[in-house]
Amino acid sequence: MHSYFLAKGVKILSLSVLAVGANAALAHRAADTGTPQIEHVLAAIKDKLALDTSQQLLWDRAYAQSLAAREAARSGRSRLHDALQVELTKNDPDLARIAALADDVQATAQAARRQARDQWLTLYATFAPDQKIAARDLIKKRTERRARFAEHRRERSEQRRFGQRD
Repeated sequence: MHSYFLAKGVKILSLSVLAVGANAALAHRAADTGTPQIEHVLAAIKDKLALDTSQQLLWDRAYAQSLAAREAARSGRSRLHDALQVELTKNDPDLARIAALADDVQATAQAARRQARDQWLTLYATFAPDQKIAARDLIKKRTERRARFAEHRRERSEQRRFGQRD
């Protein structure tokens, strides 16, 4: 019976550690959601950009860097998951080790993401005025759409809140 409660406690504690890590990742992501990611914007209008040869080379580098950043994030999450599973087999899991690893995984992923973003910004810096206008127009469109969606969510949340009080 004692081991049942211990196992339950370890599971609850491990879920708490994972929740903290997920919240940190979501907080980082939430800070980024107000602005469309440059690689998504540029990918959406690539056909309109008519990239020259040097811009295409920069595109290829930026794209490869983005893929590497995604792989680094996936690999880090997998490493964290595996480490957590190992710790959960122990009677006294080292949750401080898991928390430190989660911080390291997040920092590594963020650094890789910044490197990729910088590659996209290097490409953008080579754009002619008409290419920059195309990017600007799509960013404005997506930003306005996100604002409308956020307003809609806020209104629905208020309606539910007020509806529950009646």
